[in-house]
Amino acid sequence: MGKPRILYVDDEIINLTNFEQSFSREYEIFTAISGEEALATLAKSEPMHIVLTDQRMPGISGVDLLSQMRELYPDTIRMILTAFTDTRYMIDSINRGHVYRYIVKPWDEDELRMAIKHAVDLHELNMNNRLLTEELKEKNKSLEKLNQELGKRVEERTRDLNKANGILATTNRELSEKLAQLQAAKEEMATLRNLVPICSYCKKIRDDKDFWQELEMFMLTNSDFKFTHSVCPGCYESLIRPELDEFKKKKLADKKDKSLA
Repeated sequence: MGKPRILYVDDEIINLTNFEQSFSREYEIFTAISGEEALATLAKSEPMHIVLTDQRMPGISGVDLLSQMRELYPDTIRMILTAFTDTRYMIDSINRGHVYRYIVKPWDEDELRMAIKHAVDLHELNMNNRLLTEELKEKNKSLEKLNQELGKRVEERTRDLNKANGILATTNRELSEKLAQLQAAKEEMATLRNLVPICSYCKKIRDDKDFWQELEMFMLTNSDFKFTHSVCPGCYESLIRPELDEFKKKKLADKKDKSLA
């Protein structure tokens, strides 16, 4: 990093020489003998850290020079040398040129050295603040852009999620319908399996191999039923009792025949 740059403006050559000899070791010194020359030097040089100018000069005065510099080079620290101590004049200089500090002539080297050091520190602080402000603006822009991109991504993900949820809901609904249809089919199949073909005349039953069986045999082979034989009252009266009565009659007849013999 180079030395801080100072432009000293004075219409007296001896003052320019003394200033350059006093401060050239610490700073890069530029000199101008008039306000016009100072503006030309500023136009063709790198930005100055400090411009220190005498007030009373032919042509452009020190206050007028600093007033123009305020518009053209706002970052440069502006200081003025004056032999006047009138308060109204000092206030006018500060208001018009935004003068950082005024130095009373003839200047004291130690006092001027301290004033220049403070001005250089102020310039560096201003530049750092500007740099930080610009960096902060850039970061804010980047953050805003990132937030916009993030917002877009969230919107896209939300749309995708809503779409996926819609598909999932449709799939679940279709699956529920399929399950209901399957359950109905199972119940229908169970009903069909429970339908057993039986002959209307002989009462034989057809099994799943298309073989006709007696009811009793079908039940024994296709269920857990165990049969015990008995006679119902109707069959007893219509079948068994007549046979018993016939048997008794026959037995009585046999006894009668034996007694006659």
